[in-house]
Formats: sequence, C-alpha cells, structure tokens
Amino acid sequence: WLGNSRTTVGRDAELLDSYAAQADWADLCSAFPNAHLTATQSAIARGWTSANSNGFRQLSQPERMPQPPKWGDYDLEWLPGVDLPWGVEVREDTDGRPYRVASAERTLLELAVHEGYIGEDDVGEAYNGAFHLAEHAPDRGLLIRKAMERGAQVEDVVQMYIRNYAKI
Repeated sequence: WLGNSRTTVGRDAELLDSYAAQADWADLCSAFPNAHLTATQSAIARGWTSANSNGFRQLSQPERMPQPPKWGDYDLEWLPGVDLPWGVEVREDTDGRPYRVASAERTLLELAVHEGYIGEDDVGEAYNGAFHLAEHAPDRGLLIRKAMERGAQVEDVVQMYIRNYAKI
C-alpha cells in the first residue's frame, strides 16, 4: 500500500519532495502521526499557486486526534479528516525522511470543499496550476468520482473549477 500511495512522479515528485525537506514536513508528520499536509500546503509545494504559507500549515487527520492551534512557530489549520486514507501519499523528502501529503486529486478536492475558507482566487490558481504547470495533470475522472462521493454540491464546485481552469 505504501508504494502504491506515491502517485506523484517525475519532476512533480522532485519538486514536492524538495519542498517537503525545506518546510520540515517530516518533523510535522512525526509530531502528528495520523495527519497529512493538504489543501493550500500541498498546492504550494506542487508549484500550483503563489500563495504564501510562511506562518501556517494546513493538515488533516481524524477529528478525535489532538489538534493544537500551534506547532513550534507555525499556526496549524486543521481540515476535517474525511475519506482517510484515500489520496494520501506516503513519501520521503530529499533528505530521506518520511512525510504524508494529499495526492494531486485529493489536494484539488480539499481546496474545492474549503473554497469559502481558502478563497476562490487561490483555489482557481491552484486548479490552473495543476492542469497547466504540472508535468502530469491530475486524473479528472478520479477527482470527479471522489467529488460525487462527497455530494452534489461538492461535485458542482469541482466541475466549475475544472470547466474554468482546466481547459485544454
């Protein structure tokens, strides 16, 4: 399962693993063993958005687990842990340390689900980046299927972002 969880490959994977090493994601994942980085954090690391995450980290994990507001110098933003462990990549950063991050498709889904909190501009920029800057574009079919599982409203939001930002 761990090997199959790594769906980001090629140059996209190198970019992700390099960012993870610089941002100490392995230490963060070690401190919260049931959590993974997601949403804006994952989009930034993948090079899809110009959003800034200097003072915060976005994570997801089962809600029954401790979710402190701070970790070291970072404010932690906790998103509800839904559909675990679907779409969570277990990776190693460029220093060989393990960390967990939302896959490309889960990242886009979480961004759409939380667009009211994250902001339409940032979500749109991430969708544009995912489909136009990534070496390997996310799987649209998987993204839509997973959105449908979360309900008609989520599917509508995801379909709107795909229509507006994932044009070929």
